[in-house]
Amino acid sequence: MKNARKSYFFNSLFLAVLLVSGCSKSNDNSGNSASPYYFTVNIDGTEKKAENDKLLGMKAQVVFTEGFGNQLLVSGRWRISTIDLKKFGGIDLLIQPFQKKAGVYSTGSSGGFNSVIYWVDMNAEDENEDVYSAGEQGPIGRISVVSFTNEEIRGTFECPVKNANGKIIKLAAGKFYMPVDMSRAR
Repeated sequence: MKNARKSYFFNSLFLAVLLVSGCSKSNDNSGNSASPYYFTVNIDGTEKKAENDKLLGMKAQVVFTEGFGNQLLVSGRWRISTIDLKKFGGIDLLIQPFQKKAGVYSTGSSGGFNSVIYWVDMNAEDENEDVYSAGEQGPIGRISVVSFTNEEIRGTFECPVKNANGKIIKLAAGKFYMPVDMSRAR
């Protein structure tokens, strides 16, 4: 049972990465500083903001998967180096199943298959150090979808996350507002 849950979590993690990396942005506001959209979070006391360029940025997508129904993935990415432009971090929020409406979704033992994944460095060689999560077996957190339409999503999140070595950090005051891609939803 424990191995099945671990396998499910890593399959969800793989799906989250695949969805974000394999799909184009639903609304490209490159260079538009007047965009109303945002993805911000406080990580152990330091505020991070998603960038709005072609490589990085923010994305929300609802995808239907057989056996799981609709899943919501909300992502934010930011640069962690001004010298090495391949170095970036980010956060993925995954709600499954997602009922396409506002609500509060928990992570951890009471949260079913919902998860929060924090990537310190998405191109790191040691995932034990640089990937933190709160999923089915992780710390208990909260993702709140404050409003949802077929065009936009707005919400907040707060969650402690843990890496494979057991180190815990706190994600606080997370908030997002962005377009949502419904092209693969049912």
